[in-house]
Amino acid sequence: TVTIPSVTLISGTNTLRANFTGGGTNLDKINIVSGEQAPFGPQNIAFVTDDPTGDAGFITLLEGEGHTVEAEAGKYNNLDAAGAAQLNNFDLVIISRSTNSGNFDAAIAPIWATVTKPILNLSSYVARSSRLQFFNSVNQDEAGGTSIVAQDPSHPIFTGITLENDNSLVVTAVNLHVIVSNDPGNGTLLGLTGDGSNATIAEWDAN
Repeated sequence: TVTIPSVTLISGTNTLRANFTGGGTNLDKINIVSGEQAPFGPQNIAFVTDDPTGDAGFITLLEGEGHTVEAEAGKYNNLDAAGAAQLNNFDLVIISRSTNSGNFDAAIAPIWATVTKPILNLSSYVARSSRLQFFNSVNQDEAGGTSIVAQDPSHPIFTGITLENDNSLVVTAVNLHVIVSNDPGNGTLLGLTGDGSNATIAEWDAN
């Protein structure tokens, strides 16, 4: 019996190929067992950024994991219906911290709400009530520390991360940029700053 762990299968057709390198081999069966938390399979990602060069490290990391990444400076600024339709052709949309939040004015929040694919927003500025309206706050704190305390350690976003006994982790950052609020409205709070004052990670349902 041979066990091969951590095999990633994506949706659709997957091809398994068995190569026999010598005689005396008998292949009886292949059992595929689903893990509790499947790895994040290859995705087609739209990376919304004004500075692909500044984001090169992040983009390279994603591509190194097998994802394809479109990162064209300013392509989705001041999103319109045509741009939203383009974003819906991707598997995942990432809004970089390297975007100008002025291109996410509250007036176009309804257009962003027509993007039906998952959106990972890395910019707290974009999440403010004067922008995409995820939090009822416009205030920012650029000195949010380097510690995140998980509110739901079982959430998949913490997969593969070792948390301390108090469910905290230290992130590699000079300082977290956070909205001065720990209330994500109709969203779900997943992480707080180390002092418990502000949200670091939150999640919302579609639209």
